[in-house]
Amino acid sequence: MKILLVVATLNEVEPFLLTYPQTLNDYHSVGSNEIKVLVTSSGILATSVNLCLSLHAQKPDLVMNVGICGAINRDLVLGEVIRIDSEALGDFGAESKDGFIPAENLGLIKTNEFPFNKGKIYADGNDLLDGLKHLKSQHGITVQKVHGDVNSISTLLTYFPEAEVESMEGAAVFYASKKLAIPCCQVRSISNYVEARNREKWNIPLAIQTLNDFLFRVF
Repeated sequence: MKILLVVATLNEVEPFLLTYPQTLNDYHSVGSNEIKVLVTSSGILATSVNLCLSLHAQKPDLVMNVGICGAINRDLVLGEVIRIDSEALGDFGAESKDGFIPAENLGLIKTNEFPFNKGKIYADGNDLLDGLKHLKSQHGITVQKVHGDVNSISTLLTYFPEAEVESMEGAAVFYASKKLAIPCCQVRSISNYVEARNREKWNIPLAIQTLNDFLFRVF
């Protein structure tokens, strides 16, 4: 199977690339699959453009978004590798005197217009890799401003009570993949909790290590 691994930053998959450097340039045999790593840069804009350029050039059998993320769900532990089965846009909308208004409430997103389903975009490629089936399933939100203030986190949970993790790229990967009819999935490792910002509590090295350990196991 031909798999495109989509990641925001090089360091998130550096251990994998040290073993399989050829995957950074083109599809290369890794176990029984052909893998290519696409480093998009962070955020929705860079991810959308670079992913679409890659997919138009050569379509894989599966798009797999990987990386680290913040946990809203406190049952998750730092370094835990999870599967994200749905994504919502967590900070797309408007501000008013009464607070944040989600894009869905403004009519900017039609709740059930493809690829949305009740305001979420769902992964549809989980069954293509056996290693994904054993991971804990979570609901993600994609943001362009990482939450680090108790008031904004409270507002977030008012509108997205099911949100369990946040990243800056997940929804972009799901949206582009589904629009181009390519199965997609997402795997993340927990680097921090979504709370009052305190980088000293983060453990990015652990999250990168466990994410790459997973990649070596699954491929």
